[in-house]
Amino acid sequence: MSFAVFRCDASPEIGGGHVVRSLALADGLSTDGWQCAFASTEESFATVPALERSRHERLVLDRGAERDPSAMSAHWPDGCDLLVCDHYGLDSAFETAARPWARRVMALADAPSRDYACDVILDQN
Repeated sequence: MSFAVFRCDASPEIGGGHVVRSLALADGLSTDGWQCAFASTEESFATVPALERSRHERLVLDRGAERDPSAMSAHWPDGCDLLVCDHYGLDSAFETAARPWARRVMALADAPSRDYACDVILDQN
């Protein structure tokens, strides 16, 4: 079984769009047999109740750990097949730091000016 981890956040200030579109992708992958998990802040789960109710595994990131993939690698030491990043605050530095742990990295992007270090970019626009 393939394993995907989604790194996205939501809040009243930034909205819930990143989490909602990541959740839609995770649900789709799940129907194809993937195991999916979310690594997000506590505020993200509170802002998007559908994420809180989802069947996907969750890792609540402590404040300060949002930009460091080490919390994810500690929680899932066997790594993941796909790390999906949907976050304006995470760029090529985060994607590069996740490489030892994530076999492939995908960015959900609608900000063409961001610097990427991923295998796949999905721009839904």
